[in-house]
Amino acid sequence: MPGKSVWCLMLLCLSAVAMDSKQVQDKSVVIGLVQDVDYILPYEDIIARAWQDIGYEVHFERLPGDRSLRMSNRGILDGELVRTQIIEASHPNLLRVPVLIAKGELLLFCRKTVPCNGGALQNKRNIIGVRSGSLTAIEFLSQHAAQSFLFSSPDIKSMLSNDSRLNYVLTVGVSGYGNLDGITDPVNLASISLVEFDAWHYVHKKHAHLTVSLAESLRRARATYLVPKSRQDLPD
Repeated sequence: MPGKSVWCLMLLCLSAVAMDSKQVQDKSVVIGLVQDVDYILPYEDIIARAWQDIGYEVHFERLPGDRSLRMSNRGILDGELVRTQIIEASHPNLLRVPVLIAKGELLLFCRKTVPCNGGALQNKRNIIGVRSGSLTAIEFLSQHAAQSFLFSSPDIKSMLSNDSRLNYVLTVGVSGYGNLDGITDPVNLASISLVEFDAWHYVHKKHAHLTVSLAESLRRARATYLVPKSRQDLPD
């Protein structure tokens, strides 16, 4: 019957549209990144190009660092823009894409009235300030005897003023960009590099089948994209 054939044809068309829509939806990912940290912004372009190269649309979600990690580890987000390998033990559902993204270091800033060396972290009477969500610094500090003081304010300078009982701040530094907390006070503060680290792109294990192709596209994107060498080179 012609009428029945028409209905069948319409159903087939609707099914095809639905499948196409689902495929479009499935071909997108949401990647978490730490909010208010400007030196990781250039890596958005690199990661976006790598995903787009294998056919995925990318959306970025700016969140506090610890929340972003929890959501990525649970699979609510599809991965993390850039993280150090120190997250791997506590977030086993995140897989490292084996292409080096960046290199950095942990910096200890100290008031010049106190000793400035790695031994400060071994003294249980010392209180070390560290930004909430800076998991690299938090995890490193947890392996030492000193106490931690978590702060969320971007204005750390007041915490290191002469009126503060805080003598130390542990922060992340990236070559050419300075440090995560923007600390610059050579008159009153000393600093020391404690440890260097590598940073990588991470994806949730549900995307394990994509890591090989993603690594290949990430190498191409990394090779062709010129990462700004300083804060002054960052886009407005």
